[in-house]
Amino acid sequence: MDVSSEGEVISEPQEVALFVQSIQRTLNCLSDPERSTRKRALETLQRRLMRGDNAPASPDILQAAWDQRILQTVLKSLQDRVEKCRELAVSLIDGVVKIIPKVDQTALLLLPVIADRLGQTPVPENSEEIRLQLLTLLSDSLLKRCSDATLMAVVNPLCNVIVSSLTDLFHGLKKAACQIIVLVFGRAKDRLKDNVEQVLRVLLLNINHTHSRVRMAVLQAMDAVIGCGLPAGVIAEDLAPMVRVLAFDHSQSVRELFFICVARWQGYKTEEHDVQGNACYLSNGKDTTIYIPRLLPLLLLGITDESSDIANTSLTLVEGVGNVYLQLKDIRTASHLNEADPDTSMMEFAQMDQDTRLVKSSPSGEFSYPSPYKGRPSKGCRSMVQGFLGELLEPVVKDLRDWTVQIRLGAARVLHTLLIFAEDRASEKLNVLLPALCVAVGEDDLAVVQRVIQAVHVLGYHVSPDLWLDFILDNLTSFASTDAQKANALVVLAGLLYKTQKQYLNENCVVQLCRGLSQPEVCLSEHPAVRQQLLAALTNLVRVGGPLCQSSSFEICVLLLRLQSVEGDVQLQNNAKKLLETAANEVVGCSIDKFYEKHLRALIDTVIVGHEEWLGDSPGRFVFQALLHNTAPYVGPYIEELLPLFIKCLQPDRDPALRISFLQLLDELFEKPQLGPWWSPLAVDVIGKMLVPCGIWHVGKVGAAIRHRAMVALGTFLRQGLCSQMHLLQVLQSGQLIPVATSCLEEDFYVDTRHVTSHVFDNVLQIAGNVLNDEQRVSLSYVLQKRLDDSSDIVRLGVLRTIHTFFYTMPECSNNQQVENFLRNVLVHMDDSNAEIQEAVCQAVEACAYKKPDVVISLLESVGGHHQTQKFCDHLLNIASAIQNQRSLQTFSHEIH
Repeated sequence: MDVSSEGEVISEPQEVALFVQSIQRTLNCLSDPERSTRKRALETLQRRLMRGDNAPASPDILQAAWDQRILQTVLKSLQDRVEKCRELAVSLIDGVVKIIPKVDQTALLLLPVIADRLGQTPVPENSEEIRLQLLTLLSDSLLKRCSDATLMAVVNPLCNVIVSSLTDLFHGLKKAACQIIVLVFGRAKDRLKDNVEQVLRVLLLNINHTHSRVRMAVLQAMDAVIGCGLPAGVIAEDLAPMVRVLAFDHSQSVRELFFICVARWQGYKTEEHDVQGNACYLSNGKDTTIYIPRLLPLLLLGITDESSDIANTSLTLVEGVGNVYLQLKDIRTASHLNEADPDTSMMEFAQMDQDTRLVKSSPSGEFSYPSPYKGRPSKGCRSMVQGFLGELLEPVVKDLRDWTVQIRLGAARVLHTLLIFAEDRASEKLNVLLPALCVAVGEDDLAVVQRVIQAVHVLGYHVSPDLWLDFILDNLTSFASTDAQKANALVVLAGLLYKTQKQYLNENCVVQLCRGLSQPEVCLSEHPAVRQQLLAALTNLVRVGGPLCQSSSFEICVLLLRLQSVEGDVQLQNNAKKLLETAANEVVGCSIDKFYEKHLRALIDTVIVGHEEWLGDSPGRFVFQALLHNTAPYVGPYIEELLPLFIKCLQPDRDPALRISFLQLLDELFEKPQLGPWWSPLAVDVIGKMLVPCGIWHVGKVGAAIRHRAMVALGTFLRQGLCSQMHLLQVLQSGQLIPVATSCLEEDFYVDTRHVTSHVFDNVLQIAGNVLNDEQRVSLSYVLQKRLDDSSDIVRLGVLRTIHTFFYTMPECSNNQQVENFLRNVLVHMDDSNAEIQEAVCQAVEACAYKKPDVVISLLESVGGHHQTQKFCDHLLNIASAIQNQRSLQTFSHEIH
């Protein structure tokens, strides 16, 4: 109590009345029509109430005056038309609230007014600054100090304010509203369940806000709301799908907070510790395991986060949630035992507890855990994932088919982590996993494919091939599977084999696998991806299987030969060849040469199957060609057996592309020196039945291409010395070689055909020139003379070299007149503008001079003056005269003796 100036004792109610009376005029001015008057009145009240000279003697008097009279008058100013007046009113209320001891009455009176100003749509308060002031007043000054009873009394208008503020465009207002949520829902968890879903749905609308600080505030507010408890349906349908985007947030701080919150929502309280300092997992005894199927995948995303700090923290959080799961599992087990048999001994309970916690040990062999794992995951998280594996996989498999790359990548990351925790228990869900993996590896995005393949590696390490082999082979050999689906299945197969442990693989699996890969639907596919992945699967099979592949080595060899025969893919051919050599060394234990030598008979019999129906693009033709290339040093003994095959494939009625490819193959085989002794005895059939028939003229460019390849092969055969003189004479006696070669020398389509044919005649003359009869030589001379007028200098040079051989191999008894006529036509080209032609003519005449010097001298003397190249004529005359003189001396010496 106070004492008046007259010495009277004044009671507290009187003091309050006197104080209110002293400011009554000012309070009345708050309703004045003049805005300036209302503004001055608010400013005066601030000075009087904020510990000014005329302030009440104690906070209790201010409290009473404020609650009884002042607040009700000031609240009207919150709806003043003038923004400055409303701003001063908020500032006044905030200042008084910080002074008075109790704020419950203020909260009860103020919240409905604030709800009228901020809790409606559209919002009556049009000033962003004042809206923020009001929310700051609530969060910083008022709500922290009011009682729980008062808080519950104003919760409905307060929630209206929160909801409206969260839909406001002003980002500052959103953050302030989130602060209020954290304050209110953190204090009255069990009494706000009716408001949880309403507030949560509005918060979810703000998780994509452009400001990271707003997203952080929203996440903190959601954490407080979810702490009040949510139905499992809300978690599955509303929360989990919408907050997943925060796991991919570009802000590291947001992602870090998000993963911590997700762990909290599953019962792991990182901020609570017992007296020993160990983390407490069950702070309120709630069974949070119902949230695991939907929330755990969100937390697992953190383990594969790009930030190593977040990844390490997330792994710790997952293990903490796993410990929560084990504790709750123990509680349920104990409760179940007590209900079933109250007299169950502790020893029996301990034994059953041990059984429920039993998790299979990791398979033998070391699994290479990626970062951030420091080793095998904890028992709790493994047990948790294995217990909910089916429910966890369902949304992940669905998300792998989502149209958004980010969602698909997230699903692949979660799947990889789930399989690491699931270990060999993943075998129970192969019916779900394998189809999903076979689809996911066909993804266009490389990052998704890489993560899926990592998941396949984990599955291959923990699951025996006996369990997944049938599914993979069914996908590969099904007629309904497209080439792309087969390629995907082969990618999964290669990934599974890559990490398969050797003790899981057996010979029967290898045999079954090789039999499936050898099916035409797989090994004869022309799809590049199928071929590439088939090679990858075989590579991993050879690496893992080793000696177990020995019984299937023949099938592996045939498969690799097919890959090696693919035209246009040099890298695939080389890799297949290297793998074939590796397989011989590591599987059979011998060199590739020994392997071929051992299996060549069976390989030939296998690859020539169906050769009667081969076309130019038939896979069998390519494999046969690859086999002969690889086994050239050892195929000699089988040449005679293969001759009928060559003859059949070179018949005029066969596919032109097939004939051209076989002629090219023969040309390459003729070059192999190891095969010379095997070709030579067959020369008559090779030339007469294989090559010459292909040189017969047929209309069109295709026929011209075949003739060209036939002459190339024939020229190689003769040049390599594979045809003896005796065999060549037998061929010539048939009467086909010279006419066919002559027609090729007159080829219209390709200059190269005329060029290579000139070499054919050159080789014929080198082999049998000195034993050819006059008719054959005359016929050849006419052909060669005609081609001296060819439009191509290359052909003319080739013909002149053949003429040189013609003269060099002609018998000395040849008819002089025929030789002179031939030589005269050759000398005509001595005047050619091409110096090479002149030189070739000179060499041809010089060859003739060694056999017929008299003819050469006579002809040169008769025509020498007509040539511009007199020096060539003089040179040739000198050579011919020297040869003639030498022969005269030899004749004279012979007569003397």
